[in-house]
Amino acid sequence: IFFYKKDFNEVDFLDFINNFFDQNKVDIVLSDMAVNTTGNKDLDAIKTNSIALDVINLSKVILKPKSTLLVKIFSGKDEDILIKNAKDFFKSIERIKPDSSRKESREMYLLCRNLKTV
Repeated sequence: IFFYKKDFNEVDFLDFINNFFDQNKVDIVLSDMAVNTTGNKDLDAIKTNSIALDVINLSKVILKPKSTLLVKIFSGKDEDILIKNAKDFFKSIERIKPDSSRKESREMYLLCRNLKTV
């Protein structure tokens, strides 16, 4: 197991990933990224879901066909748009609320299975 501290927003992030995996596609992407919450639940959801959308877009590039993505989202106004976007690229989408997440928390995950082939 290797651990690297990299900024997902850096311009060279995709190059780093491709070089690390020697230009090979991967079987799964797991993302637990979220913004530091502000207390403004709508704003926190918008910003975290923007990160999730970036992860979905990255996954399209680095995943093997029929692979899986698990990505953290916050439920909110733009949640349906995010799910619609994921459905364009994955055959199966499932919302998961972990038992460890507080009932009142907006935190959940999208389990996206079977990346569609182009």
